[in-house]
Amino acid sequence: MDRKFADAYNSRGLAKNDLKDYTGAIDDFTEAIKIVPGFAMAYSNRGIVKINTGQKESGCLDLSRAAELGNIQASESFGNSVIDYQPPGILFMINMGD
Repeated sequence: MDRKFADAYNSRGLAKNDLKDYTGAIDDFTEAIKIVPGFAMAYSNRGIVKINTGQKESGCLDLSRAAELGNIQASESFGNSVIDYQPPGILFMINMGD
């Protein structure tokens, strides 16, 4: 499959999120990532939906991956999520640059 299918899944995921179909949104973002494993925006979108639906640890992992892939917005969202959520026994450290 090519990038346009990944973009379509990502767009549909955003639409499902707007309709409050959070499970469907997460599924669509996951499909976009399967097609383009380095799709930072899909990781970021999935992470935000997961965090907003109580899946904070998994959502933080997605935001962290999006940030690694260069999504600046994910870095900011990840930082805010870490402040709100620190699972027992896990310490998140964020390097925002020198």
